[in-house]
Amino acid sequence: MKFLIKKIGKYAFLGIILLLSDYSFATEMDSYTMKVALIYNFAKYTLWPEQGSLSAIDFCFFNVRYQSSFQNIEGKKISHSKVRTRLIRTMNEATECEVIFVTKEDRHRLTRLKLLLKEKAILSISDIPGSVKENAIIEIFSDKNKYAFKVNLKLAKQAGIGFRSQVPMIAKEVIR
Repeated sequence: MKFLIKKIGKYAFLGIILLLSDYSFATEMDSYTMKVALIYNFAKYTLWPEQGSLSAIDFCFFNVRYQSSFQNIEGKKISHSKVRTRLIRTMNEATECEVIFVTKEDRHRLTRLKLLLKEKAILSISDIPGSVKENAIIEIFSDKNKYAFKVNLKLAKQAGIGFRSQVPMIAKEVIR
């Protein structure tokens, strides 16, 4: 029975990714919403060291254009934790987050953010090309009119977080 649940969970995650991934018809605002839905699903499959004691999981972002899309996940649940979303203005605010999304427009923040968040259990996600190699744990990118992602398990381990097996299984690239 446990095996069947794991198998169903894997395919449910894959189905959500595939369902959300075809954006050839999407407007600019829809692409924001789809990226946020992917970010929410990545968080659902992330294992934080203090996960059982988290009453809330804070999703943070710098780019105001994503505000309405992040509001769509406000109040949802991940395990027993409530999702909170925050538009942040300063780098220091990032230390209060469990998930942080850095967009191409915020490229200048990524290197400093990596140093600030070093060894903190924070899932860093970006859509900046090449960011997964050094700075972001997950990189979202477009591949043939679909969203795909790369994951850096080495950075995740340094941050003290892990993933359920589905995440690396369906990533386009895994850095170990």
